Amino acid sequence: MIKKINRRDFLKETSLLSLVATSVSFSSAAKEIDSFVDNINIENLIRVYQTATDTISTFLVIVHVDSFDFKIRVEDQIGFSLTYEVTEVKLLDSRYVIKKVFITGLSCLEKYKVILLNSDYKQILQKSFSSLNLEKLNPKIAFLTCCNHRNADLQSYMFKKLVDSQPDMILILGDLVYANSPLDTFLNQAAKPAEALSSYLRSLFTFDLFNQDQLTPIFSVWDDHDMGFNNANTSHPYKELMLKIFRSFFPVSSQIKGIFQGPGVSFAMTAFGKDFIFLDQRYFKDPEQKIFLGREQKEWFFSRMESNDLPKLIFGSQQFWSYKKIAESFEKEAKPEFIEVLDKIKAMKVVALFFSGDVHYSQIQKISHEILGFETYEITSSAMFSSSARFLGKRKVSQGQLAYCGYQNFLSLNFNQTEKDHISLKIQCYSAKSESQFVSEIKVLPRS
Repeated sequence: MIKKINRRDFLKETSLLSLVATSVSFSSAAKEIDSFVDNINIENLIRVYQTATDTISTFLVIVHVDSFDFKIRVEDQIGFSLTYEVTEVKLLDSRYVIKKVFITGLSCLEKYKVILLNSDYKQILQKSFSSLNLEKLNPKIAFLTCCNHRNADLQSYMFKKLVDSQPDMILILGDLVYANSPLDTFLNQAAKPAEALSSYLRSLFTFDLFNQDQLTPIFSVWDDHDMGFNNANTSHPYKELMLKIFRSFFPVSSQIKGIFQGPGVSFAMTAFGKDFIFLDQRYFKDPEQKIFLGREQKEWFFSRMESNDLPKLIFGSQQFWSYKKIAESFEKEAKPEFIEVLDKIKAMKVVALFFSGDVHYSQIQKISHEILGFETYEITSSAMFSSSARFLGKRKVSQGQLAYCGYQNFLSLNFNQTEKDHISLKIQCYSAKSESQFVSEIKVLPRS
């Protein structure tokens, strides 16, 4: 007889399995999971979500227990069946399988359904999704970082706020998964890959973001905790395997025609009349050599900057400028490389706007005209739910900090493209503490 439990009880009972101690092999943990899986409702062991998407193509990701067999059907709004490609990934000794479902031939004017059927062709679950209208000039983008499954009391509340804001897409600049344990941080060591993978699965099955009926495209890069090592850099002993794990769960691919992959987790995409550039600020980072991006990624970045004359939106998991001595930043840890990047941007005709995370507070920081030849901003979003900086990141308006939130929050970026060569943006902060929310409007204008 199958024991039926609700999702809350499932998460409670599996929490001990998800936090596998580093001294225990993943194989032995998998045996424990096996015995538990056989006694629960299988619907609690499937997650379906949407990642990289353009106007005609998308990736859906299905994570499930390998013993569960099902069929996939993709339909348009009148019930016509669509073809798709499936790439299956099995990581380590985990009993969980990742299916990356690539679908093309879509229209951003239509709605679609993905339906999972059991061996008797009975429906198990159904999700709705759409492609992404990259020509839209007034998109709404949810921008967030830092979702700690060990501090997730507010996750349902915060993700409901996010879903209710009705974003066209979701951008996550790292620490969606806290793959290393507090003990790993204390010992200054990387999480074993099996421990890290367990945390990825734990986050997927804990966060309401991955249990929505209407899917929204998620684009992401990593930071140190996704990598499984506090303040991670190029010395990470498992960095290649962690890269595979991260991109297995959150794929980007040149199969999506609007996406251009770079080194590490970096990628770029042209969307909404702008050039989005996402940097990997961990894989190549070498503090001793004062390197943040590394030669290969820097060359890719400069090439991308010169590839078109669209305004640039530059995303990094860590802050670009240094505001507090205790926080990591590009300027603080790799100043020669940072100056080289600024000089490159200053020599170009296009404008740029900067986005970052990591520091557990959100802010809008003005970057003066003297730095790049035009006035711009660094917009930081952190943390969705994790520890809070509270007042520790707060500075004076005279120091350029125009808005600040030190509690759990995310930002909604509401673009309004009226001129090709500038950026017009309304930023709304949604916080767990309503008194700390803010709304601000900025413009980045071309050089005069």
